[in-house]
Amino acid sequence: MNSFKKVSLAAISAFALVASAIIAGPANASVVAAVTVGSTDVATTSKVSTTPATPTVPSDNKVDLADTVKFVVTVPTGTTVRATAADAKLVTALDAVGAEVSASAGTASVEINTGSGTTATFYAFTTKTTAGSVVVTAGGSSSTYYLKGLAGPAYNLSASVPTVAGLGSDVDFTATATDVFGNAVENASITTTLLRGTVKTALTWNSTDKLYKGVITTPATAGTVAGLANISATDVTGLPKAVKEVSFSIAAADLAAQVAILNANNAALKADYNKLAKKYNKLVKKSKRVALK
Repeated sequence: MNSFKKVSLAAISAFALVASAIIAGPANASVVAAVTVGSTDVATTSKVSTTPATPTVPSDNKVDLADTVKFVVTVPTGTTVRATAADAKLVTALDAVGAEVSASAGTASVEINTGSGTTATFYAFTTKTTAGSVVVTAGGSSSTYYLKGLAGPAYNLSASVPTVAGLGSDVDFTATATDVFGNAVENASITTTLLRGTVKTALTWNSTDKLYKGVITTPATAGTVAGLANISATDVTGLPKAVKEVSFSIAAADLAAQVAILNANNAALKADYNKLAKKYNKLVKKSKRVALK
């Protein structure tokens, strides 16, 4: 009887071990990954959405190491590693002479079988400064990593100015600068030159309104204020040409005089209308007559 109990207990123990192994999953189920931006380890921080990895965007149209989050996934021999990106792209090699990897390269997913090896290496990059993510799956387990790009240098410029302003007045004007992918650039150096008038305050980044703001002082005599705003940018091969400068003009005028002219014109138009209306009213029934101004 005792021997039977011993056998039964042994069987129960063996069953428990098997069951715990099934519940816990295989020992190699976890995804072990070295995650870096350049030489910086971001394996832990990039798993939190509020602290994404921050590679530079490939503003030179070449996907280099600094433009990527590098994943080195360590797994048992013959394991298949899968990665899926959202608002990011994946590549398995970096740009090299004779094997270019441009900003338009990459896919939303990759699948790598380690074969006789134990590591799978791939890279994630983005052309956006908004957050994206990469889900890495291997051995029945998955991990999510987050990234967002750092904007490149100023490449495109636009400006906004009023078309009319008073004489000798301060006029607010604004500009926006973006990198080659349309991301806002906060550290652009914008030069403004004027023909007539002066730049009272140069265009500088305003963190509240998220654009560049400046002030122009118009001349004391009427005429056109012609302006030109520009940035220093170099065209990138394979990408649209840079918008390095924009022109604008302001009609400087005596606004009080302009108002007087407009009022006089309005009075003349009103008199002409009333003259015609009176003639019309004499020709139609009372119910169809129009009111005078």
